[in-house]
Amino acid sequence: MINIIPQPVKININHEKKGYTINSNSKISQHYVAEELIMFVKNTLKKDILICNDGTENIILKTDSSFLYDEGYTIVCSDDTIIVTAKNDIGIFYAVQTLKQIFLQL
Repeated sequence: MINIIPQPVKININHEKKGYTINSNSKISQHYVAEELIMFVKNTLKKDILICNDGTENIILKTDSSFLYDEGYTIVCSDDTIIVTAKNDIGIFYAVQTLKQIFLQL
């Protein structure tokens, strides 16, 4: 069980998959909250993440105006990426706050 505040509407966990592990090759897409996540990972997990926008990002922060809820977001983790999608920047911000809470529990 993952403890997140506020509790998400829905959590799907595939226990058969390991998921993405942040490492020295991790790269995050450019977004105004990327720096906050970079500093958190550096200070808490003692790992460095680079910002880039060349298609080689492992942590992708993107907006999609078709989302129904202004502050809603999805976080999808695979073996090689973490993809955060939200309707707008507020949703991206909240998703990053959720990621920080998840990283503390790993």
